[in-house]
Amino acid sequence: MIDEARATAEETVKSPWGFSWLQYASAWAVSILGGVTAWLQSKKDGWRSLLADLFASSFVGLVMFWSCEVLGVHGALQAVAIAVSSHMGTRALFQIRKKFFPWMGEEQ
Repeated sequence: MIDEARATAEETVKSPWGFSWLQYASAWAVSILGGVTAWLQSKKDGWRSLLADLFASSFVGLVMFWSCEVLGVHGALQAVAIAVSSHMGTRALFQIRKKFFPWMGEEQ
């Protein structure tokens, strides 16, 4: 029984290298839009804050893309999840850490 479940999981879950460049490009584009929107709403000045928001939103968007794939969320719902999480940026990282790594404790 356990071997069957493991075999099914291995068949359905791709490795990070199993996605096409088009899937990654579309997820990245949606993530960047979320980051730019967050930067514009924060009214921060300078390229440094823009780059920080873009890096954070890109990373969060990538993590959300992989999470959606594992959970079987595709299409428009996946794009919405990526956009919202990448707009949240570092706040989303904190929420992910709080949910999946509670042993790390609260942020100081």
